[in-house]
Amino acid sequence: MVYGLGWCFFLLYLTMIFGAGVRDPKYLLLDLLGLLYRVSGILLYKVFEIPNVLAYRFDPDPWLSSMARKTLNLHRFPILHTFFLGYYGKFYDKKLLEICDEELDRIVNRKLYGRYPWKSYAGLFFPSLFSFTIFVVNYLF
Repeated sequence: MVYGLGWCFFLLYLTMIFGAGVRDPKYLLLDLLGLLYRVSGILLYKVFEIPNVLAYRFDPDPWLSSMARKTLNLHRFPILHTFFLGYYGKFYDKKLLEICDEELDRIVNRKLYGRYPWKSYAGLFFPSLFSFTIFVVNYLF
């Protein structure tokens, strides 16, 4: 409900930007650049929502998989704290930090299954954002 209401306000905002006669295109470009940078924050969160160390444990490359397992064994508590903080929220059970590897694999697989390819989206989005930023800066100065 609230999610849909947020999108309605976003569409109203875009209607106000493009519907009202904008007199100076500089302000419109800066406003669009600000919107794109806000979206980039969401995209970065989605790319790094699951720490790469946990995702690389399932990689077909045996060297990368073994290095990810070794890194997880060395820095288990900070990595799992970050993962469970995003997965369960602020008040997750601290006993989850001593979870066995099989149970952790099950949780990470459930989180990875059916996930959008955020890294490929970011690979397309950020170079476009960079080139648009260069265009806006050249236009303004």
